[in-house]
Amino acid sequence: MTMTADEVARRWEQVAAGDDPVVRQGLIHPSGEAGEEAYRATGRAQAEALTMLAIEYDMGDGDDRVHVLDYGCGDGRVLVELDPTLFVRCGTDTSATMRERVMDRASSGVVVMPPDGMPLEAFRLVYCLAVLIHLNWSDGAELIGRMAAHVEPGGLLVLDVPLAEEEAEGGSWISVTSWSEQRLEAITTAAGLERVVTDAVPWPTFRRPA
Repeated sequence: MTMTADEVARRWEQVAAGDDPVVRQGLIHPSGEAGEEAYRATGRAQAEALTMLAIEYDMGDGDDRVHVLDYGCGDGRVLVELDPTLFVRCGTDTSATMRERVMDRASSGVVVMPPDGMPLEAFRLVYCLAVLIHLNWSDGAELIGRMAAHVEPGGLLVLDVPLAEEEAEGGSWISVTSWSEQRLEAITTAAGLERVVTDAVPWPTFRRPA
């Protein structure tokens, strides 16, 4: 039996509020490695990939910065690494502890808020990393719909979703849920998005038609 999104969020908040950063990073780090530098290095690499995506799609719209939303931003591992001269940075996370850590790490220019406090604002780029892998399909589909509503016409949504021919739901807060291409396509199409092909990022990427 899979856990609900609320149950998963509660467990992650318990981890986030813990005193042992090595344990926390060992759980959260995508490669399973512990250690501050490995953890931060992955954030920098992912921020660079998102920057290349924004450049590829000329998302800056002339001299304007790209308004970006990190959905499930955690402690800002990726968000704070985005160049503030290129991006207007906004993040949301269910964990109050994580939101506080973002503000502690960010010198300025980063806005974070809880999901239920998010205004229905449109962003040029919305991304969600290491979140959907922990949710069941039903909660994941609902979350994708909420994120899609924040993508402006012509904007992009980047989803960190493990794709597999034989999909499977994870059974706990730390296990991985995999998705079929068909399931993901049905959900994103219903949300008014179309798949785009890019080498800039390793994650499925979608565009809201202009």
